[in-house]
Amino acid sequence: MGMKKKKPLVAISGCLVGEAIRYDGQHKRHPHVTHELSKLFEFHSFCPEVAMGLGIPRPTIKLMDKDGKTHLVDSKDSSIDHTKLAHKTFKTHTKGIEKAHGIILTKNSPSCGLDPVKVYGEKSGIPFRKTKGLWAEHLCQEFPLIPKIDSGRLYDDHLRDTFRTQVLVFQEFQDLKKEAKELIKFHEVYKYYIFQYGAAPLKALGRICAGVSKSNLKEKFSEYEEYLFGTIFQKSITPKNRTNVAEHIAGYFKEELEGGDKKYLHDNIKAFHTGKLSFESLIVLMGFLTKTYKQKYLKDQKLFSLYSKH
Repeated sequence: MGMKKKKPLVAISGCLVGEAIRYDGQHKRHPHVTHELSKLFEFHSFCPEVAMGLGIPRPTIKLMDKDGKTHLVDSKDSSIDHTKLAHKTFKTHTKGIEKAHGIILTKNSPSCGLDPVKVYGEKSGIPFRKTKGLWAEHLCQEFPLIPKIDSGRLYDDHLRDTFRTQVLVFQEFQDLKKEAKELIKFHEVYKYYIFQYGAAPLKALGRICAGVSKSNLKEKFSEYEEYLFGTIFQKSITPKNRTNVAEHIAGYFKEELEGGDKKYLHDNIKAFHTGKLSFESLIVLMGFLTKTYKQKYLKDQKLFSLYSKH
């Protein structure tokens, strides 16, 4: 019996897992983190504000524009500027995060906010632009390829599931042996998962694989990784692309399925396209057909295991 695969490691704002470390001494436990994702991932929690020594509880902080640069200041007294301390702390508190397969950050936080956070004018005292939180910006610069999401987007089923699957794909890629055949095999088994992002990106990755050799192995691995996680995975998956994926997979069963069964399959594809059926349910059906009709090419496609009940 082989060793059980380790759960992916996900770095996460500590307040989201129930740690009472917020400015008011409370937590911000997230239901999808504690009830769902905790079963799938190992968590490495952090709090940059605690790491900075600001204490629990502590005065609130905000982002402020000073001469075009973003500063982290005390909300009531902007002369108390934590920016230098923050950057100094960030440099020494990324241990463990470099090994992470995903990152979850607290929405709207001046330190952890991944989506645009309000930046206040130094003189006006009112918000006039938005940016990432200071810690979130640091993580994006240091670890641009690691999948990331904020706590607000976790409430969206589609975005949460996209993050979940991207984390699993990222872990798989990091675990690859640096051999040409491993990269080619990875591309083959993730073909239909990547196809969700469009045919052109899939073909571009295929060209990278086609040019891999012993002499350029490191270069091609890096090129593939940067394009998949740094470019392709930054785009949105559309229902149109997913319908295209489903229709391509359905083509493998055109000889096996009788009229009624064929109609049932295509009715399910149509139901997904019109929003009446989840993509997960559609893929579970196609996975069942793959096993039933012993489709050799499809049986190793990771798309089915990524969207099976977890």
